[in-house]
Amino acid sequence: MSQTRQENHESWPASGSDAPGPLTVEATRTLGTSYDRLSAALLPPLQLGIRVWLGQIFLGAGLSRLGDWPSQIYLFTEIHPAPFLPAGLAAPVTTAAELGLSICFILGLFGRVSALGLLIMTMVIQWLVGQTPQGIEHGIARDAQLYWMALFAIFALIGPGSWSLDRWRAGRGPRQ
Repeated sequence: MSQTRQENHESWPASGSDAPGPLTVEATRTLGTSYDRLSAALLPPLQLGIRVWLGQIFLGAGLSRLGDWPSQIYLFTEIHPAPFLPAGLAAPVTTAAELGLSICFILGLFGRVSALGLLIMTMVIQWLVGQTPQGIEHGIARDAQLYWMALFAIFALIGPGSWSLDRWRAGRGPRQ
């Protein structure tokens, strides 16, 4: 190697290899900008996809309750009783919460509040209802609900993302 090349690249391996040294500041900025662009392009559809996936779980449960309303008192008495609510109150409150919160969560409307509501509902299912004798017998508590809780907690903290009605209501549109 020539003297000039050695002076300009002192961080290169001493073995005489032509391998480059540490990243330059300019290369680091370029990588950071590329990452920011990729993140800005992929994060909104990912957040929307997660909201739709999680929301449809609760929306489907609420719709199935409406489709078979007469059995709800039995279910809330015998299969998955809410330890702190009578069955006659638990059925309509739970159904309304499943429907209202899941629709808001999917749309990203009142995103943090709906995520927090669904997080609390999932925690109650997992750690209260799921731990009753009936809940244990019928397998109400599931490991998947721990992942749901983590995702709901993230949305409660960061909001529903840029592809949401909250963003539109704030006047910032979907991409800012």
